[in-house]
Amino acid sequence: MRLNDFFRESRRRMGLSQKCVAVKMGISTNYIWMVENGMRRPSLKLTLKLGELYGGSWGWLHEEWFNSLRLDYRRHRDESFEKLFRERVGANRDGGVPGGGEQA
Repeated sequence: MRLNDFFRESRRRMGLSQKCVAVKMGISTNYIWMVENGMRRPSLKLTLKLGELYGGSWGWLHEEWFNSLRLDYRRHRDESFEKLFRERVGANRDGGVPGGGEQA
């Protein structure tokens, strides 16, 4: 289960509204909505505070938060590589090898 799913399902199970959680955490209702829908990754501090409210295991929350960082890094790295590759290949449509070398 991903963090955002855990937060949303735990809040619903406890019968809490997003507004109630937002007030308890000192953040906006909109931010809670974005976290629960995977549009924002909360800080580690907020992740642990929400986990305490919902009864989540500190170790699991910590691990999942770092996993989300790794996934974002990989996604960004892959998108950057793909963009660079498209730029290089697009600039060498004449059949040349990127970087100015010639094909063997």
